[in-house]
Amino acid sequence: MKAKVLSIKNEPIKEIDLPNWFSDKIREDIGQKYFEASKRIQPHTTDILAGMKYSASGKLRHMRHKWKTTYGHGISRVPRKILWRRGDQFYWIGATVSGTRGGRRAHPPKVEHFLKEKKINKKYVYNLTLSDIHCYFANQILIKNCGCFECIVAIIPESNGFMIVHRGYSGMTPCGMSFTTLAGSVGGGVQTPGFLGIGRLYILSKKFISADGGLARIVWMSKELKESLGERLKQRCQEIGLPDLFDKIADETQATSLEELLNFLAKVGHPALNMPPLV
Repeated sequence: MKAKVLSIKNEPIKEIDLPNWFSDKIREDIGQKYFEASKRIQPHTTDILAGMKYSASGKLRHMRHKWKTTYGHGISRVPRKILWRRGDQFYWIGATVSGTRGGRRAHPPKVEHFLKEKKINKKYVYNLTLSDIHCYFANQILIKNCGCFECIVAIIPESNGFMIVHRGYSGMTPCGMSFTTLAGSVGGGVQTPGFLGIGRLYILSKKFISADGGLARIVWMSKELKESLGERLKQRCQEIGLPDLFDKIADETQATSLEELLNFLAKVGHPALNMPPLV
């Protein structure tokens, strides 16, 4: 993308080439997150003077022959407000303090309880047009995982795609490592570019490694995992416009080594082979 440089008289001087991210799509969803995080709205709560907007004596007299005394009337000494009076006879009800008819709540809601500060990752606001500022990909980013993930996504640069192996698979994978070996490179907070621990249902998400190309990048998947997703995975393949992708994803019955995987992908014409290189 090019931009015109104007003089103070609004006359074009020259054209300059803008960085590549100016051509990317603006991330409106990230802009909305930043807007929500910057809000400072006080939610509805009780008035700080609720139950106190009247004349109510804080202390009642309990002495004989005194004005507004409670002596001899058989009433407690809580603050009261007067509704009407006749001479020295008063009709008053308890007020201000909790537990009385005209009093306030014992524990009214506090504004501070609702004002929970929302935070947003600084990377989000670095540039709203960058496509790699979120965690929806496995390549070229360091993401911490605990050891309780169901599946591991691993990059296979030679195939220009990714493989997925689930926890129950004990065999060898095309990347030359088993699940146990891969888990040592991903779990426990270890950060390894090209590896990502996920849950199996995340594979069906529209956000699944979306910055890397999404589901079309998957070239190998363990058979049990592939069959467990079954019709739902086929439906996702149709949604992205690749209805035959399900059959083009290899499993351990077709390839357990890199050479076998590359031969299979070339034979079926996997779309990842024609996508931009990952590395």
